[in-house]
Amino acid sequence: MEKFSLYAKYLETKLPRKTEEERVSLTDEVALDYYRIQKMQEGGIGLVAGEGGMVTGATEVGMVSEKEEKIALSEIISLLNDRFGTDFTAADQLYFDQIEQELFENETLQTQAQSNTLDNFRYGFEDLFLDILIGRMDQNQEIAKKIMNDQDFGKMVKTWMVNKVYNRLSRGK
Repeated sequence: MEKFSLYAKYLETKLPRKTEEERVSLTDEVALDYYRIQKMQEGGIGLVAGEGGMVTGATEVGMVSEKEEKIALSEIISLLNDRFGTDFTAADQLYFDQIEQELFENETLQTQAQSNTLDNFRYGFEDLFLDILIGRMDQNQEIAKKIMNDQDFGKMVKTWMVNKVYNRLSRGK
C-alpha cells in the first residue's frame, strides 16, 4: 500500500492539471445568450423585535392573468355582421352554440384545456374545430361557408370560440 501511495503521488505530478473552469464546463448543457437585470422595487424592511406579523407568498410572479370578458352572443353576432357585412340573425347563434357544445363535450379537448396554457391549447383546438365545422356544414351551410372562405371572419370566430371553450374547460365547468 505504501509503494502504491508513493507511486500515485508521483503520477499525480506528471498528469496534466485542469483549471477550475475546465473541470466545470456546462457549455454543452447551458447556453445563455442574453439576460436582463431589472430593478423591480426599492425600499426598506423594518423589523421590530417582539412584534408578530404575518408573511404571505407572492400572488403574481411575472404572469399576466387573463380577465374573461363576457359578451352576449347576440352582441358577437351583431359585431360579426357589422364588421364583415353579413346578415346573421339571433337564430343563427344556435350554430355557434352547437359547435361550442360539441367542442366542450370532447374528452380530449377537456384534458388538453386542464393541462395546457391557452396558446398550447389552441393547437389541438384548431383541428377539432375544423372537423366539427365540416360536420355541421349541411345544417348551417351559409355560416360555414363564410367561416371557410373569409379568413378574417374565420379567424375572428375561431379566436372567440377558442377563448370561450378553453375558459369553460380549464375551469371544469
